[in-house]
Amino acid sequence: MNKAMYAIILLTACLGTACASIYWKSMWHDEREQIEQALSDTASVNTLSYIGTALHVAVRRCDLESAAALLKRGADMRILNKDGDPPLGVMAMNFGIRAQGQCAGNDAAILQLFLANGYKLSDPKDGVALKSFAKYGGNPTMLAQLIKAGADPNVQDADGRTPLFFAFDGEVVRQLIALGANAAVKDAKGISVIAAVRERATAEKPAQSAYDELLKTVGKDDSVADAGVLDAPAREHLKAALAANDINRKDAAGNTPLHYAVLSGSYELVQEVLKGKPDVNATNADDLTPLFMLTINRMEDEKFRPWCKNCILPDPGSRILIALKAAGANLNHLSKTKGTVAHAAARTQQRTMVQQLHAQGVDFKISDHNGLQPLCKAGDLRRELAGWSQADPSGGYCGLTPQEWAGDTRSIEQKVLARGLAEAEKSKSEVTAGKYLYMVQWQRVTLSLSSTPKAREIGYQIIDVTGPSTRAELEASVVDRELMRVAPGRMEMGRSLNRCKGNCDAELETVREQLKVSGISVSTQQY
Repeated sequence: MNKAMYAIILLTACLGTACASIYWKSMWHDEREQIEQALSDTASVNTLSYIGTALHVAVRRCDLESAAALLKRGADMRILNKDGDPPLGVMAMNFGIRAQGQCAGNDAAILQLFLANGYKLSDPKDGVALKSFAKYGGNPTMLAQLIKAGADPNVQDADGRTPLFFAFDGEVVRQLIALGANAAVKDAKGISVIAAVRERATAEKPAQSAYDELLKTVGKDDSVADAGVLDAPAREHLKAALAANDINRKDAAGNTPLHYAVLSGSYELVQEVLKGKPDVNATNADDLTPLFMLTINRMEDEKFRPWCKNCILPDPGSRILIALKAAGANLNHLSKTKGTVAHAAARTQQRTMVQQLHAQGVDFKISDHNGLQPLCKAGDLRRELAGWSQADPSGGYCGLTPQEWAGDTRSIEQKVLARGLAEAEKSKSEVTAGKYLYMVQWQRVTLSLSSTPKAREIGYQIIDVTGPSTRAELEASVVDRELMRVAPGRMEMGRSLNRCKGNCDAELETVREQLKVSGISVSTQQY
């Protein structure tokens, strides 16, 4: 039977619990073959596979007989697999046959076999196997036996990190500390155990319990101000304010330490700032409270994260949101230009964040300064938000009829833009113009949607109504759009224009001059 046919049979058979059984049998078969190959061919005794050498496989399968035979043939007890584990370290992996509790007796015997063959746990090079036991946390009995046999609970690896740095969860932390691990140690770069575990806790759920247990032991995380993702100026402002006990100090952008703590994505840092009883509803220069920072720099879609290296995931379990709510945060603060936090989350289509906000009681019926509810710019989330929003008298939403609203996302956006353009031409009222301008800005389209002189004329009439700086801002958006099309490496120039305040003409001209050097001509009149 060829491999393709076997794969089809395996896939067909993978129904219910039978799939897991077939998978493990297939994997055990491959591993058995690796052991047999190593025993029959001395040259391949230390060949590495996806799990490691044949000795790694034998230890993981608690196969005492094969382990002894491999050692006689010269198997290396110290070689590391791709995960950095020596053969003895994979004893801590709790799955497959190990999860069925069939290895207790053989594990102790395998340890004695290693010791009898010259493995010295008191030697840091061998004792580092303890790191694997801390990392996987699947064999607490043998972890204790390793230390009893001479392993140092404070043994350091090449980076100066002890097993406690890698503790899988709170239970491993408790066990290591009880066996003599030092919770106050720092690695070669001066990073403390609690700081390293806190960093892991942002991505590994079990590590959160490890952090909580360490916090009980050491009492305080002195490096918590370094938690999360922040740029240097924000970090410096936060640290200075905390050091001076000026918990509501604002920087040039009007942000307080709590704004930056929430922006960092670190629940621990938020909790540290909240201890100082800050104003949880303080607003920055954009009239945004700390709560709004939850929606900034969050990137939920895996495929987009490489484009935003500083983006972070939504806070696990919405703990930051819950903490802010408990501290008295106004969940429905209506900013002067950005709407509510629901508008912010919907506009960037953050499904998890939207669901968390709704679960905590955020009102999705509130309209922003342009009269738009969050679902009007929710894109693919619009149907989900419709049940939480207020329908128009016609039964549709955002000024569309029920039939128009039932269309696909793209057609809705086009219809809203077209309707806004028509209403702006008819009434030129500030409210209608504002709605149209809102859609233009956030959809990042140019003024002349239909590429006609009449559209441009109406667009500029809207600008005249809504404010003197808007024309320059939208021209900057046009340049940014052109940069994305013809010069991806220069997108930051366009972004800087969109961030400028007031008159952007000087910045716009600078970018145009820079583009001319590359032979690129950009004019908003093209649109």
